[in-house]
Amino acid sequence: MNRTVIDSFNQLIITHKTMHRRYLEKLGLFFGQPRLLHQIKKNPGLSQNDLVDILEVSKESISISVRRLEKKGFIIREIDQTDKRKNLLYLSEQGLDILDKVWVSQNETYELLLEPLSEQEKQELQRLFELIMDSARQKELV
Repeated sequence: MNRTVIDSFNQLIITHKTMHRRYLEKLGLFFGQPRLLHQIKKNPGLSQNDLVDILEVSKESISISVRRLEKKGFIIREIDQTDKRKNLLYLSEQGLDILDKVWVSQNETYELLLEPLSEQEKQELQRLFELIMDSARQKELV
């Protein structure tokens, strides 16, 4: 495979992560936390163990993130009335607000990255991404 294509693709991924990470830092978030907030928004009342299974990360990582997000007022923990040992997680109004800001930032990042491309080039890029993803699915890589 052409090393230049791989290098360029990797550089694009790194650039995107860097741009997104910088914005998240301004919001007081760490890189993986928006995914966690999104899952809680999508499934209110999840437990920490549910998040471990969904996000496929360690219990320790979820525990640290939940603690930090609760301290910042982005999530609310409530004791499960049917199982008092379990905490259920919900987004606060502040959490909903911060998640909206994250998605706006994400879209702005993509727009900035794709700005130099014409509409035709964007369509071609979309076609190529779909081709790559279809191949990955067929090979059961995702």
